[in-house]
Parts: sequence; C-alpha cells; structure tokens
Amino acid sequence: MVSKDVHFFSVGSLGGRTLVIYMKKKGLDSVFRVLEPVVGKINERTKAPVSLSSRLGWRQPRSEWFRVYRDFFLPSESYDLIFLKARIAILCTKGFEIMDLSDFKSVTIPQRDDPRHEKLAKRCESCRPMGMFRSSENEFLLCYDEFGLYVNRHGDPSRTKGTIEWEGTAEHVAWHPPYILIFDSRFIEVRHVETGRLCQIIPGHDLRCIWDGRGASLPLPAPAPMEAGKRHHDKRRGCMGSCAQKTYHKGALVQADLRVVRDSISSS
Repeated sequence: MVSKDVHFFSVGSLGGRTLVIYMKKKGLDSVFRVLEPVVGKINERTKAPVSLSSRLGWRQPRSEWFRVYRDFFLPSESYDLIFLKARIAILCTKGFEIMDLSDFKSVTIPQRDDPRHEKLAKRCESCRPMGMFRSSENEFLLCYDEFGLYVNRHGDPSRTKGTIEWEGTAEHVAWHPPYILIFDSRFIEVRHVETGRLCQIIPGHDLRCIWDGRGASLPLPAPAPMEAGKRHHDKRRGCMGSCAQKTYHKGALVQADLRVVRDSISSS
C-alpha cells in the first residue's frame, strides 16, 4: 500500500464501481493509480480472530483490501481530481482535463479553439483551477482562484456576461447546495451556483476549509431564489442584509446553515 509521496487522493463512483484515485509526481508528470476496494477482503480482515502472534506484535500477512484497476499519467502538474457522472475531471495547469477512464481519452475545458475566446483562454491559463460544480443539468460552473466561468456540456462558455469576479482570491472552494463557498484567508464568499450572485460574506482571520462538500448525496441545486435584476445588490456590502435574511432553501434559513459552517471553521 501507499505510505508516502501522495499529493492528493479522491474517492467516488463510476459505472457502479467505488474507486479511490491517488496522484504521485514523477518529474514533471502526474502519475495516477486507480484502486478498487475488495469488499470480501475487507470483511474477512474485520472478522479475523486475534491470534497469539498478533498479540505479541508479530506482523501478519496483510489482506489486500484494494486491487489496482487502472494506471495512467498526465504530462502536467495536477492539483485535484473530481468524479463526474461518467468521467473524471483533473484540475491541472492546462485547466480542467475531462477523462474517460475506460479508454483514457480526454479533452481540456474550457474550449479554447474559438478565436472569440482568445482573451479568456489566456486568463484561464494564468489562473489556477479550484473546483467544478454542476449548476444545472446541462451546465457547469468552473471555479478558478480569481473568477468563475459557466460552460456547457461541451466545455464552451455558455453565458454572454462572461466571468464572475470573486471579491478575494480563492484558496479553496466548497459545495453547499445551492451555494458555493469561496475561501479567502480573510473571508468566505457565499454565492448561488446557478446565478453566481453574491449572497453573503463571512469575515474572519486565517480561515480554512475543513470539508469541501464532496461525498454528500444531494440533488441538483434549487432554482435561484430571486430572478436577476429584480433586486439591486451592493457588491461592497456583499448582500449581507435582505439577501442573507430572506433566502430560503427547503424550509431552512440559509443564514442558519452558514452559521454552522462558520462555527466549524472557527473551532478548527
């Protein structure tokens, strides 16, 4: 089993298989190994009786809890890996590499072949990808450290308004449907994933993200609570007044949900 030099790992499900993918660096390449848990072996190890040798501290043959499912590499620096419905997304220096594990075919998004997006492509190359969230059935929000960008299922920019500029610089992003939380060390931006609208800013000092929302079984985000243009939002105030007080999701006050997040961060 792996004991060192792992830069990150991710757990998810593809094609009915539960998979664990971890990344190690080799030179300038990112080398990935895909593991699949062996359920029978895990149960066998759990139920095994305690022997005299184990009580004396002698090492027993280790059960193979995981089998190697795939190995592959990416010729660039990688930062994270996200499981999608049928593919994986690798966050790397090239952008968001969408890969099919069955044949390792991949495509980089956002698409940069269109000359109309030349300026946007250069900016994407200069920023670091931080997260990718489904905003609707056919659209995703790509989060970089400086801005957000909506793309369709083909990776093309899908909205005419262009990018969503963050108030700060994202060090982490987290999923709290129907909101994304953008962590700057000084504050957390709370934005609706479908509109990108800033709903609240939670100030603090040396803020850290302790859980990014992965692993939670949650539905697609609910429709935006207010249509664009119906209410003026002061960007400098961060909509901490009426928007934070009157936005509801499944009967729960958003501000109460965010207080839980804030308290968790403060206690870490």
